[in-house]
Amino acid sequence: MGHSKSSGSMALHLLLLATALPAQLPVCQAQIVAAGKGSYTTSLTEFGPSDHGTQFNVYIADDAPNPYPTSDWWTSVLTQPFSQNLFAFPLAFRCDADGLQVDRPQVRTTEQAVITPFQADFTIGAKGEKYARALAEDWSDFTVDILFANQSADWTATIGHGLPFAYATFRSGTPVIRFHSPPRVIRRRKDALHIRLENGQEYGIFYIAKEAVADEEQRQFTFSDGTYLSVAAVPKETEFNTLHKAAFQHVTDSRVEYSYDMQAGHVTTEYRIETQPVQGDSSPGLLTLFPHHYKRQEVPETVGTYESLRGQLRVIQGNRFTTVEPFHGVLPYLPEPVSDGFNVRHLHQLLDRIADKKELFTSSTDPIVAELMKQGNPAIKPSDTYFGGKQIAHIARLIPIADQSKNRRARDTLLRRLREQLVDWFTATPGEKDHYFFMTGVAVG
Repeated sequence: MGHSKSSGSMALHLLLLATALPAQLPVCQAQIVAAGKGSYTTSLTEFGPSDHGTQFNVYIADDAPNPYPTSDWWTSVLTQPFSQNLFAFPLAFRCDADGLQVDRPQVRTTEQAVITPFQADFTIGAKGEKYARALAEDWSDFTVDILFANQSADWTATIGHGLPFAYATFRSGTPVIRFHSPPRVIRRRKDALHIRLENGQEYGIFYIAKEAVADEEQRQFTFSDGTYLSVAAVPKETEFNTLHKAAFQHVTDSRVEYSYDMQAGHVTTEYRIETQPVQGDSSPGLLTLFPHHYKRQEVPETVGTYESLRGQLRVIQGNRFTTVEPFHGVLPYLPEPVSDGFNVRHLHQLLDRIADKKELFTSSTDPIVAELMKQGNPAIKPSDTYFGGKQIAHIARLIPIADQSKNRRARDTLLRRLREQLVDWFTATPGEKDHYFFMTGVAVG
């Protein structure tokens, strides 16, 4: 898989959180490295106790590319021995000790929200094998290769955002698929199975193997002498032959490239994949379009659809598609209201109240987050780069409001306190337990 050019630009925009993990990276004497007027550390040994302990791991294969994308949909593969839920749509995944869990997430409605919980339908793995970790092996703009390896089994899963298929390439070990409930085989070919689960979901399973044999309970299929699997949730209105034809076109790279025509006021973006046939001749693959891809322009003929939390997803044949979106720029902030109902005095009172707040950066101006903090939710930590960064952004957005409304006192106070907070974050001082950055291929806050 080709390396991503876009991941570098994202790598420092969202800074990672992680839990203490068995050491993979060497622990050495803390070294403070100057960076402009700030600094960062290359070791955690002289810093106070934090979520990271005294070491931080990045779970990558030996020849993985650099830099590491820290704000992608699959980033938890890098930061945990396995992963969190990976919602790629139309499929979702999760890495565990048995291999790659696969789900076709369904939309659920509760009194509070519309959600799409992860409930794995099956797991792709190797017969009789467990793994200590899953490693990010390679990645490109919207796909990732994940390595599962131990002394007797070695295979790579390829998954992607907007791909109908997940692929598994086996170098050693016997491929298996373990179902959470016994499937019913509704179509069988020499290199394919069309199955339906108790929940009504249908999948196509395609393989290069001697045969596919089910156990007595029909919960596990073993692919003897197998070297390759691909699986896809069967879209509505899609002929099984369409899936079968694309199933052996392995995705090796993914790219998103755009150009901006300022005079015309539009952005043209091309999405494309590179494929390599692992069986038979080369033919077009399948891609899934999200609503923002197809709502404003003509798109290739749809060969199937999925329902999802993002709306209807449309499946097309081909390795690329192009979108043209209007873009005339965005205002950095909204201008001050001019209506008669606008009360500038009340606005000044609110700005002064926030500017003078003692615990400005150890609480939140977001009422939902503030309530969770008040309840003692352990996941809400104002000193981390996520919630701490959100609060910094909230305060930064108040500064132009104070400036436009001519509340110079609040403006200058917020500017001063924001500067102090950022200087603290971007300066590493031995002994502090938060508000610093640790650099090891990624910037960890």
